[in-house]
Amino acid sequence: IGATGRKIGRYEILQHIGTGGMADVYLAHATGEAGFTKKIALKVLERSFARQPELVNHFLDEARLASMLDHPNIVQIIDLGHADDEYFIAMEFIDGADLARLIEISARAGRRIPLPVVLAIVRKVCDGLYAAHTTRAGDGALLGLVHRDMKCGNVFVARNGVVKIGDFGIAMTNHASRVTRTQIGLVKGTPGYMAPEHRLGQPIDGRADMYGVGAIAYELLSGTS
Repeated sequence: IGATGRKIGRYEILQHIGTGGMADVYLAHATGEAGFTKKIALKVLERSFARQPELVNHFLDEARLASMLDHPNIVQIIDLGHADDEYFIAMEFIDGADLARLIEISARAGRRIPLPVVLAIVRKVCDGLYAAHTTRAGDGALLGLVHRDMKCGNVFVARNGVVKIGDFGIAMTNHASRVTRTQIGLVKGTPGYMAPEHRLGQPIDGRADMYGVGAIAYELLSGTS
């Protein structure tokens, strides 16, 4: 996608790094006063979706929810905005790879990820999820947040070893802070990581995310997806 050099608000796009269901993700520079510059990940809603209010609200909800989560094992939201007819979410850039990529690299090299490393990754994922599951809104009420898509592709490991959970795009909460609501019985997520009750469209809570963590642990330990 030829977007290098394009600017959206105060962000200058450096390169395209990924595509999701509704948005493209770019490596970008955030610029500010006195020569300030910082690399960030910029998630930009596709223009065709930007004309659909319900999808715009869904996109903005992701940033609103994730911005309430302040934990070292969760990807941090830096900014949310609308500029040049485009909606964007600016996030911290993780200089590393997701777990799916790490498993692939290890498999190609013919070796398993060491057990102490697997345990450290899983522990950090659990720390991040616990923070998400117990986060309270400004009124003191539990958000009741469930990620709903805990999979290897949504866990990132930086070159310095920091582990981060990302992509709260289909997260669910019962709190009034959310503009769009999940329809009862509507199933969202990745089938291979879903708890049985999630697959069946039944009510779920944080335990459904922990089922996904179990699937992630299996893939890390077995070296297969």
